[in-house]
Parts: sequence; C-alpha cells; structure tokens
Amino acid sequence: SNLLFPRDPLLVAGSRVLELEVRPPHRRKERAPVRRALRRLLGDRAARIVPMPVSTPPDRTDEDGAFLDGGDCLVADGAVYVGGARQ
Repeated sequence: SNLLFPRDPLLVAGSRVLELEVRPPHRRKERAPVRRALRRLLGDRAARIVPMPVSTPPDRTDEDGAFLDGGDCLVADGAVYVGGARQ
C-alpha cells in the first residue's frame, strides 16, 4: 500500500466521506486501512462513509472503468468540482 497521497482514495463533502475508486489496482488496497483509521478518528460523530462502486473487473485500468481520485476533486460552497484528464 502507498499512503504517500492519502487524500487520493477519499473525498470529504460535509458529513459524508466518499471512498473513491482509484485507477491503479495496487492503490485500491488502501481502502480498507484508510476506512479503519477513519472509523477510529470519527468515533461517534454523525459522519457517514459511502463507498464508490468497485470497477468490474477489479483489475480494470482502461478508459471504460469508472475511476475517481480525490486529487481531481474540489469541494467549495456546497458543490463538488471534478476535473477530467486522460492518463
């Protein structure tokens, strides 16, 4: 697991924490440890962790998969802005 960019697999919007589906298959292993850490940090707060559906098949990295990276998102004034790019 590479937690060098821990924001990548997450997007926080209000009281929701969205677990994102990142493109590199080896980075998808980060979801479970990040989720455990978040649950400990959030405790009894009224936040909700919402997982993004997993790409099918899970090792898919082509353009047809649905992927989103927290570094591509900006939350401002109640709106979520998502940048688009081809890798």
